[in-house]
Amino acid sequence: MNEEKRLLLYHLDNRALKASIIRNGMTQEQLAEMIGLTPNSISRKINGKNEFTLGEAQKIKEALSLSSEEVSSIFFAKRVDK
Repeated sequence: MNEEKRLLLYHLDNRALKASIIRNGMTQEQLAEMIGLTPNSISRKINGKNEFTLGEAQKIKEALSLSSEEVSSIFFAKRVDK
């Protein structure tokens, strides 16, 4: 067995989410309003202080017209810790 252990974790790719917001000509505040969050709440979630619910992820998918692949890469990004 390899001595180097790696733990695969899934996390939010906040840079990809921010890029998608910008590509859609929106601000975080506008997206927050569209999905029923406060600007402070969406900021905390995008910056990893709180987690998005599956329902919020679905609303973001619709608001930003994201494909299922984009949703997976944003909300379920793989991170490898050594």
